[in-house]
Amino acid sequence: MELVVDPSLAAALGPVTREVSCKICPQRAALHGVADFNKSCQIEQGRHFPLSGIPVWYHRCRGCGFVFSAQFDAWTPAMFRTHIYNAQYLMVDPDMKGTRAEIASHRLIACARERNAANLLDFGGGEGHLARILSAKGLVTRTWDPFLTDDEPPEAGIFDLVSCYEVLEHSPTPRETCARALSFLKPGGVMVFSTLSVDDLPRHSMDHWYIAPRNGHISIHTKRSLAVLFGELGWRVRQVSPAVYMAVAASG
Repeated sequence: MELVVDPSLAAALGPVTREVSCKICPQRAALHGVADFNKSCQIEQGRHFPLSGIPVWYHRCRGCGFVFSAQFDAWTPAMFRTHIYNAQYLMVDPDMKGTRAEIASHRLIACARERNAANLLDFGGGEGHLARILSAKGLVTRTWDPFLTDDEPPEAGIFDLVSCYEVLEHSPTPRETCARALSFLKPGGVMVFSTLSVDDLPRHSMDHWYIAPRNGHISIHTKRSLAVLFGELGWRVRQVSPAVYMAVAASG
């Protein structure tokens, strides 16, 4: 089955400029490279979808190394649902409803027990698959996804633990997204999030499988960009596995 591209996609993508401001730090970001819209994370498994013919440009910050596309900056949640998180999304992310959530649940349950967390918000949790697993295991869990729901957000400052799995790489507004996720925590709460840092990307290289516009991977972090991003929000980041991090208040 081939990926179908909505005819309005090309016109929906924002303009391309040679240099823009980094979304993380005060440095400038020059054009780094271009990928076909249908490039997906499935290339890691050797699966290549037919090219769409629609280019997506990425910039790379000279300071923190953050790689991002600015062409989605003006998109609404409805546009993301139309062009990326649609009925074909499972083709490019088959693990979305597979073992990934089960694996994540083990780490989150352990974290909740270690910190005596009574409730959890799964921020950006899609259709709520992970939240249902956690609830079935006894952890009071709510999910809220600003991309996929029009529901009102939860009240701020009421959760002991916020999980943010497979979110940061999808956000066109990393600072605002992280600030909002963190705002739901009680004092002393922690955020557990996943994203793959790509720290040694060669100049102009777009070959890394994680740079995948069809998956909605439009914000590719480095360890430095994560440290700067959370640091400016008053939080410290600790890496707990190759793609999983914990954020704790810097004053804690």
